[in-house]
Amino acid sequence: MTKKVFAITFAQPDKWTTGSVLQIGIAEEKVEEVKQYAKSIGYEENPRGALVFEANDEQYEEALNRDYKALFKENKKINS
Repeated sequence: MTKKVFAITFAQPDKWTTGSVLQIGIAEEKVEEVKQYAKSIGYEENPRGALVFEANDEQYEEALNRDYKALFKENKKINS
């Protein structure tokens, strides 16, 4: 079974033009969870959609275990 990692770009609505965006590699099974979290804290997904990559087991596990909440928190802190 091929495993997929989605590279999705998010930004706060007023930050798209300033280049203050956050791109996260997300394991396929966590995509909806991350999208919902992003929306709940005021981020939007790039309307052009995600880039999708085939991943080996190590890459997939890294994406699966990534602390995406910390990445959003750091991005928000930098761009405040």
